[in-house]
Amino acid sequence: MNNIANLSLEFIVWILRVALVGLIYLFVWRIFRTMIRGDQNMPAFVGTNAFLILQRPGATLLPRNKVYEIYDNTVLGRKNDCAIILNDPLISDHHAIITKQHSKWRLRDLGSTNKTFINGLQVNSDAELADGDIIGIGGRVELRLHLVERSK
Repeated sequence: MNNIANLSLEFIVWILRVALVGLIYLFVWRIFRTMIRGDQNMPAFVGTNAFLILQRPGATLLPRNKVYEIYDNTVLGRKNDCAIILNDPLISDHHAIITKQHSKWRLRDLGSTNKTFINGLQVNSDAELADGDIIGIGGRVELRLHLVERSK
């Protein structure tokens, strides 16, 4: 009887070892697949080649990493008629505008009270944007610009 119990225990241990090795292979395969395919959580936009990712939401109550599409004339501010509504008390009704001119993205402050920044530097008039720039709005909200290269 003791022999049968030992065989059963050895069989259970063998099954657990096989399961553990299988889980390790599954884990490594999923990491490899993610590396090959890229980040599947990034939205595949059809209508635009640029978007903003909310890095620091301030008092907006919006989730971090919220994604906003950018079009040729995208107004950021507190008012409901803005393309990107950021309801923070330090943000002006119509705070800033992002425009596309000759395939270049530009940011202009619209006379806001608490100013607009690119990578920590105040935007006094009109400034060109580059991929990865951090746009600061009103001192508490930050968005990261992401430009997508499209092959023709």
